[in-house]
Amino acid sequence: MADGVSEIDVRAVIVTSDGVNISIQISGYYRDGLIKDAHVKLLTRDGRYRWLSDKIIVGKGKSTPEGLEVDYFYEP
Repeated sequence: MADGVSEIDVRAVIVTSDGVNISIQISGYYRDGLIKDAHVKLLTRDGRYRWLSDKIIVGKGKSTPEGLEVDYFYEP
């Protein structure tokens, strides 16, 4: 973008080691090689992981030559 700010909009599926699909949605803002603010939403129908759907998860990070480094924090 002209102002150097890009929106993050990632959607993917995580498959756990016990075969459960968890939908992950990440949205936020990226500027000057830094993830300024990101919100993560996790959704699943499996009752064992449903507790993830209630968590408020936010993160910040940066670009590296290997990819993105992101630190996420959640409200227990």
